[in-house]
Amino acid sequence: MSLAVTKLNKSANLGTIFGTFSVVASSNYAAGGEVLGLQALFGMRKAPLFVVVRGMAGFIYEYDYANDKLLVFTNSAGGANAALTEHTAAAYVAGITGDTIRGFVKFPKAL
Repeated sequence: MSLAVTKLNKSANLGTIFGTFSVVASSNYAAGGEVLGLQALFGMRKAPLFVVVRGMAGFIYEYDYANDKLLVFTNSAGGANAALTEHTAAAYVAGITGDTIRGFVKFPKAL
């Protein structure tokens, strides 16, 4: 597995479960993203309502709600104002493997 995902905190407020997590990337990025496994990590039966993932190194991390995957975007085109593209299916670049990546997730409270 190329991602090590660790639960940092889990709390409840009214009808919502909130959690924070950290991500460490290693090895190779898979085309179409890497599975996060947030439902299992937080022991939830329902899919998350909201997920934000951020890093410190300038890369863009996007959550794929349909597939529970983390997508990574880089500026592989070069130049100013170029659109970002998905990381290639290859070894993670050093900026990502050394990045401090944290996330926030919001789940509906299971009935």
